Amino acid sequence: MLKFTLRPRNRRQDQNAAEGSTSHYSSFTLTSEDLALARPESFGMNCFTQRELECLEKLSAFCAHANRHVSNHLIIRYAIYHNFNYDKAIDAITKGYNYSYLYLEMEGELMRFFIQSMVFFPLPGLKSRKTGSEVFYFRPSRYFPTSRNNHLLLDNICYILNDMSKSIDQCRNGVVMLVNMDGYSMKNFHNDTQMKMTRITEGQVIPTRIVDILIVNPPKVSHSKYIRPLLLAGLPPSLTLTLTFFATATK
Repeated sequence: MLKFTLRPRNRRQDQNAAEGSTSHYSSFTLTSEDLALARPESFGMNCFTQRELECLEKLSAFCAHANRHVSNHLIIRYAIYHNFNYDKAIDAITKGYNYSYLYLEMEGELMRFFIQSMVFFPLPGLKSRKTGSEVFYFRPSRYFPTSRNNHLLLDNICYILNDMSKSIDQCRNGVVMLVNMDGYSMKNFHNDTQMKMTRITEGQVIPTRIVDILIVNPPKVSHSKYIRPLLLAGLPPSLTLTLTFFATATK
């Protein structure tokens, strides 16, 4: 029988810990406050199988013994992303738990970029019939590369992915990215930023599954000329994505 200790999540403590704190906790917790703003009923013991609970407990123990403060929020996300494969989850946690992208707040420069550019944003209430995944929107033609915009674009997509991974159902179902290619050209493309965004969509930075990519209004020219650099550059064969191309009706 696994023993669990109740302890609420503190986002600021998580961020401070990721920046070098040596504090840690010794047992895995399941509480309604464990994932910020998640539905309380989502976090009962019946949300996980015995095998899954054992994996979570092992991950929590590893983080404690390694003196790494990793919130239960992140432990759950990494475990689900890697299908409760302990070795893969540990490897991902070790490499990425202190990425600043995991602790972003919608404030200051990021908030201004989000409101003014509207490049990435969630579509509340819209879900995939096939997977139950929530959907977020990407309009690449609204992005114009500059030193400032490049890092804010990455912050933007990471914040969205974190925000859409608050509940266990969200983590299990992943997300769908709806891309409107209308107006896009290579003037909206920046190679270094794109390679970093590729790492994010691969799950190397944010443990949120992108299960599908739907492309609206693909360019009339060769799809590969514009779309592959935007979305697929460097994606490994092991990452399975369904690319659906369709055009909106125009008068």
